[in-house]
Amino acid sequence: MPIGRNSNGDIVGPPGWKPRGVPEGRNPDGSLTEEIVPVIERVSLRPEVQRFAEAMERQLLKKKNEDKGGWKDCDPEYIGIRIHEEANEFIQAIEKGIDVLGEGADIANFIMMMCDIKGFL
Repeated sequence: MPIGRNSNGDIVGPPGWKPRGVPEGRNPDGSLTEEIVPVIERVSLRPEVQRFAEAMERQLLKKKNEDKGGWKDCDPEYIGIRIHEEANEFIQAIEKGIDVLGEGADIANFIMMMCDIKGFL
């Protein structure tokens, strides 16, 4: 797509293009980009959400995960399989009353990974 104006008079160009002088996080018309809006709209976390997020991070930091190299290059199909496996482990943890928070954080982490690699975070 060449650089020009659309029927609304907006300056347009190829995907990812911005005219010179447009600040980071802004569109050519001055509105906020989709990437920056969530940062500005952040809210304080409820204590329960904060504790759960911390449990998710603790699971990711466990020694068993050190050499896995992260999830950015994981196959989405693999992540989907792991979500199902973790859901079963979570149900078993609830039934046994053992490590429910840890298993809940595990499944949440895989859901977060899927959202990330699919471009929703």
